[in-house]
Order: sequence, then structure tokens, then C-alpha cells
Amino acid sequence: MFDSAPNLEYLRSFSMVVKYGSVAGAVNKSKLSLPTLSRHIKLLEAELGASLFSRTNNGMMITEIGEQVYATSKILFQTAADLHSDVLQSKANKSGIVKIVASTGIAAIILPQIFNSADLLSSDIQLHLATTHNVTDELLGENDIAIQTHRPTNLNLIASRIGEIALGAYASATYLDAMGAPSSLSDLKDHRIIGGLETKSFRDIVDQSFGSNVSNQAFHLSCENHSVAWQMVLAGCGIGFTHISYGDNEPRVKRVLKILPTLDLPIWLVAHQEINNSHRIRFIYDLISNGINKA
Repeated sequence: MFDSAPNLEYLRSFSMVVKYGSVAGAVNKSKLSLPTLSRHIKLLEAELGASLFSRTNNGMMITEIGEQVYATSKILFQTAADLHSDVLQSKANKSGIVKIVASTGIAAIILPQIFNSADLLSSDIQLHLATTHNVTDELLGENDIAIQTHRPTNLNLIASRIGEIALGAYASATYLDAMGAPSSLSDLKDHRIIGGLETKSFRDIVDQSFGSNVSNQAFHLSCENHSVAWQMVLAGCGIGFTHISYGDNEPRVKRVLKILPTLDLPIWLVAHQEINNSHRIRFIYDLISNGINKA
């Protein structure tokens, strides 16, 4: 179908000649030279196998076929202009669905403080938030934006390291009254640990900060969902990890092993290349990035 279509550059030159009444008139209204316009007309006639103008002593007169071609070209170029306008409007549109995938901890602790933005609340954007214990590049295929704690392996994705999460160990007063507080890493063998080291990136960071004796520690209550695991900590079921900014402000728990370094997890914000063509996805991407940077 496209192989038999006329050259659009030639067709545009023809349309300008008809619109402005002559080749000279079209030259005055365009950046093209008279020889170029004349050549385009001849090439278009050759492509169509028809004369579009009759040349007389009084100038060029459009033929009946030329009138038909001009009428069709006006529809064609108007459709192209409408398409361009629709694309620009779509890019500028701040309404529609944005799908996000994040770990349960980030979704429960960080995102609520970002998604209460007045700009977001007043927009027509609908957020679809999926949570998981391990955000992978494959999961981004189903979503527009991913918030994860490791650098993506797919080089075709847009990724920015936007901050860090500092994790600490916490236990409820009820648990500490019953079991006492650990004073060293070796004491953890006598305590009940809640949570899990589901991802290799988290295990590697634990090994770097605490040593493999902690990452190899058996979790007495293994749970992939951070929110559920944290409720277990609050109920006195054992010692668990959470964001220091969150745990330190929770009056029902106390931080243990403060003498140890924090577990610092990087935060990566990841999106597809199409973010450059979608105002609503870019808006949410920037909102999350700015929110985490300020946290």
C-alpha cells in the first residue's frame, strides 16, 4: 500500500502551487526555490501518470484530475495535522492510568507521604499500585514505573538512583521485657527474628554490614509482606527490620543493636522509554523522585 503512495513532499509542493495560484506565488510563501517546486510538480505527475496542470500562454491551469488530487491532498494533510495535534495533546494530558510496582515496605511507608500531594489529588490521574517483596525487570513490563532496591539489568530502561533507605532492627517493649535486648550480633541466636532476606541484593547488603552469620540466621517467622511482618513485631513476636525514619517514630517499639551500622538499601526509580512521550507518567515519576529526595 505504501509503495504505491505518491511522494508527500511532491504532493505538498503541488498543493501549495494550487493554493497560491502559481509556482511564483508558492515560492513567495515557502522556503523552496522555483526550480525545486517545478521539479516536484513534474515528478508528481510522473508518479501519478497524469497531467495535473495544463500549460498555456496565460500560465498553468489545473486539470480535472489535478482538482481531484488537490481535494484529496487537503484531506490528507488535514488528517496529518489532526494526528500531530492529538499526539501533542496526549503527551500533555495529565489524566489516565499510571501503573506502579514497589516493594511492600516502600509502598506502605514512603509512598503515602508522596501520594498526598495536592498536585496529584487535584489531577485526573488514576494510580494502580502493585506490591511485591522482589521487584524485577520483568515486573516493570506490566507497569509504567518500578521502585526497587537494585539497579535494573535491562539497559533499555530509564533508571535513576534517587536515594537510600536506612534500616534498623526493632522490637516491642513486650518482647524485650520477656526476652531481653540483644547486645551483640552473637546474641541474635537466642532471639526470634521476623522477616526474611528474599532478595540477593538485600542479603549482600546484610553480609557487608553484619556478616554472613546474620544473613544465614534462621528466621523464626518468615514473611514476604513487610506490613504483615511489622504487625508481628508490634505484637511482640520477635525482632524485625524497618525504615529507621519510621521505626524511630513508632512509640510501641525500641531500636535494638544501635551500635551496629545501619542497613542502607539504594532506591532506584525505573521506567520505560515511553516516559518521554507521556506527561502523566513523567509527572508521577518526578513526583516520586522529588518526594524520596526530600524524605
